[in-house]
Amino acid sequence: MLLYPKPMSHVDLSIQLHQKLFAWWSTQGRILPWREKISMEIDQAPAVDENSFREHIFATYFASSARRDPYRVVVAEMMLQQTQVDRVFQRYQAWMKKWPTVEDLAQANLSDVIIFWQGLGYNRRARFLWLLAKQITQERHGIWPTTESELRKLPGIGKYTARAVMSFAFGMQVGVVDTNVKRILQRVVDGDASDTQKSEEYYFQLADTFLPQEKADPWNQSLMDFGALICTAKRPKCEICPLQEVCQANLGARRKSFLNYADFLSWQSKQPNSQIVPKKSIPQFKDTDRFFRGRIIDQLRVNSLELRKLQNIMEHEFGLHDETRFAKLIRSLVQEGLITQEKNQVQLA
Repeated sequence: MLLYPKPMSHVDLSIQLHQKLFAWWSTQGRILPWREKISMEIDQAPAVDENSFREHIFATYFASSARRDPYRVVVAEMMLQQTQVDRVFQRYQAWMKKWPTVEDLAQANLSDVIIFWQGLGYNRRARFLWLLAKQITQERHGIWPTTESELRKLPGIGKYTARAVMSFAFGMQVGVVDTNVKRILQRVVDGDASDTQKSEEYYFQLADTFLPQEKADPWNQSLMDFGALICTAKRPKCEICPLQEVCQANLGARRKSFLNYADFLSWQSKQPNSQIVPKKSIPQFKDTDRFFRGRIIDQLRVNSLELRKLQNIMEHEFGLHDETRFAKLIRSLVQEGLITQEKNQVQLA
């Protein structure tokens, strides 16, 4: 009869997680430009040996005196929202060359910022960054807030991004919970990733529980990498996972005679499920307001347009035949400050 470990206390589990994940992260963690400390400039990264660069990066992560510019953290976090890392990598570097400081961004034209943002998702995030830069430089005289409540008063900053700034820029002891981290907590700690009843606040509190002393920055980054590379949503790599002997979801699957949690997920995906929404009932992205808003902005990135001409383009090239819907989209973009309309002419703000 096979015996499996009983669920650990949070204290014991914390010790195991810290040892195993930090060991994994030091050799497998992602090297990303927005993670560099201010002691090494972004354009130095491609010129150094990868092993030496990795050693530098991970050494500075554990040096309590090494901090990052909160502006760089915010730009990266805004870009990464619902956008793949591969798409952000070069755009982030280009952004930093164009507007290297928050003061540079504050002096930029909003239209230039929106033009640059093409391909990075919601255009209002570009405006949020621009407004944030204005507020930091003009209203706060270059001084960044350091508390969660004050950071969340900045344009476009929610709980996650506020805590990301606190941890990654200021080295504060706070948990940062994105989709990857939440999934790890659900599986490793709670033993079930399908429980949707627990609140967002619950997972932030749980993340705080597992913080290693004075190492929140590298810990939060290691969790994010682990969720992106190993503990993935649909096909977790349980067979090579360094946490497989302490992960409650994995141990639970093995108690049910599955090889591991990934094996259980594979079996589960093949079971009949009456709650699955038929694909035909899910709107196609090209039929959503988000898609049409993006295409309107794309047209105006090139030049200002007469309203009727823009409507014709949207109808014949993108299938937006509803005049009322088009007018509503234009009004919403004007109200959000992304475009301006003067009589029958529209352009980027």
